[in-house]
Amino acid sequence: MKLIFLDVDGVLNHSKSPKWFGAEDNHVLDDDCVGQINRVILQTGAKVVLSSSWRVDEDAKEVVEHALVDGYVIGRTAVVLSVHSRREEILHWIGNVWPCTFNWNDKETIEQLAVIDDDSDADLNDGVSFFQTDFENWGLTKEIADDIIKHLNKGMFE
Repeated sequence: MKLIFLDVDGVLNHSKSPKWFGAEDNHVLDDDCVGQINRVILQTGAKVVLSSSWRVDEDAKEVVEHALVDGYVIGRTAVVLSVHSRREEILHWIGNVWPCTFNWNDKETIEQLAVIDDDSDADLNDGVSFFQTDFENWGLTKEIADDIIKHLNKGMFE
């Protein structure tokens, strides 16, 4: 299975998103950024784990799930009090949630993953899986999405 650990603010929206100004709540998504993540999902078959702060707000989580390709959001990282960074939350999910929930079948292994976030504290420090966006200017762009697609569609040891 291919996995995407997805942040929202700075990835699926940005400070210059057309809907940002005048929004009644903070649940703003940028149509172009959402289009890019859906393109990544459809071209790779990757499943999504929400690693964003939006994961703890049920209304916000529903906004994201409704915007993404149906059926591809499979979970969310936990809020662990002893964990101090997004990286640690992701590693906790991989080490504790994945084996207990999804790895019941030998075919259900993580073959490739991508972390998409505007904050470097989500970087797994493996040199290949982190894709950084920019909240101030652009969010998830076509160029970044293309790089993610290439990464997810290549073999794990290539």
